[in-house]
Amino acid sequence: VGGQDRSRLFTDLASVLHAEMWDPSTGEFTVLEPPMAVPRNYHSIALLMKDGRVFSAGGGLCGDTCGDANHPDYHILTPPYLLNSDGTDATRPNLMFATQRIGVAESDVCYT
Repeated sequence: VGGQDRSRLFTDLASVLHAEMWDPSTGEFTVLEPPMAVPRNYHSIALLMKDGRVFSAGGGLCGDTCGDANHPDYHILTPPYLLNSDGTDATRPNLMFATQRIGVAESDVCYT
């Protein structure tokens, strides 16, 4: 989520506005629609939330002297797999069992 297609200092030019979703089974990214309305570049954050949506916020360039190049706002992305084809919420799996702690280089099986 966010960034630029190449390094450009202190500008929103060449901003990447489409989020992408990785599919480990195909080894490819899928471009998600619609594109974000606000560039998320320098000093921005993207955070996967507990419910599967993505919180994307911030982006700023050079303090108070940049005018509209600072973005003190946020957007919440809802990945398409969370929705049915008609736009209603898809049925979510219920986690029935999972180990409380997993150490480094360990694996676990979760039951739904």
